[in-house]
Amino acid sequence: FNCANLWDNLVNIKFPVLFKNTREQWAPVFKPKKLKNLNNHVNWQIGAMWTLEITVTSTCSNDLIFSFSSIDGNFKVLVPANAIEQTITVVDTISHTPSYFYM
Repeated sequence: FNCANLWDNLVNIKFPVLFKNTREQWAPVFKPKKLKNLNNHVNWQIGAMWTLEITVTSTCSNDLIFSFSSIDGNFKVLVPANAIEQTITVVDTISHTPSYFYM
């Protein structure tokens, strides 16, 4: 496998990202416009396997779930309550395009 950090080149989002409305479940966090280059990547296709690795910090007293859009959600990420610089790795396959990123 040829692994590379494609997020910086493909996604128009600067980190860290502060999520203010954590009460609205399944609200889009990153809409397709922000993910346009990722959605158009030659390897971002239904059935393709990708790895998502993120480092998270949370001041919330409850766990938060994020995922890319699909019927069941792809790349579901559970951010533990009060996490501090925790690295989370998820390997999954694309089942829906274009992709949104939901919380």
